[in-house]
Amino acid sequence: MLSVAKHLDRARSFGLRPQDDRRALSHVAFDRWEALAASRASLAVMFLWAVAEATVWPIIPDFLLVPLAVGAQRRFLRPLLASILGSTLGGAALYVFAHRRPSRARALLAALPFVAERHVRTAEAGIAEHGAWAFLLQPWSGVAFKVWALVAASRGVDPALAIPASVAGRALRMAISAALPGLLSARFRRTVRDHALALTALYGAAFGAVLRALMR
Repeated sequence: MLSVAKHLDRARSFGLRPQDDRRALSHVAFDRWEALAASRASLAVMFLWAVAEATVWPIIPDFLLVPLAVGAQRRFLRPLLASILGSTLGGAALYVFAHRRPSRARALLAALPFVAERHVRTAEAGIAEHGAWAFLLQPWSGVAFKVWALVAASRGVDPALAIPASVAGRALRMAISAALPGLLSARFRRTVRDHALALTALYGAAFGAVLRALMR
């Protein structure tokens, strides 16, 4: 906070306007986020978030992956790979457990947070129609992977087919979530840096609105 205050005092000493103060704050926030996105700590958090989301946590890893890619820019592959690896390990562990303990899988499904009956019906219909290949569609369904995994495993869908299909489907979505903002941030870095705080607020509001709509 002290460095931010010094930054603003320096800006005011040159007679800059209030909007320039906001820009200066955006610069400080963006520069710090860039440094954080390049750190090993951010990769560890990304990995753990993806593991948790594949098992019990309700918020998809893309929520963190997008801003990390914005900070990493052309090095977006680092958080992307951390997310894919965490999602793969967590998802595979959940699927194998559910396949071996189908009754426990159904009990876990009923206990998951923010899972409605319509989510379960969507997954059941997809699995019934497409089998393991339904996992290629899951990332675009608006229904959490773990719901599809618990439904499929309890129905006896072969893990050797379901797990690779789920990895491919989710990796594609994550690649889009990382590559697009990462490359756009690299191309328009100055604009993103100037308006980092406003863009952060807009992103949070938009993601929150989508999340609320999906969880109804």
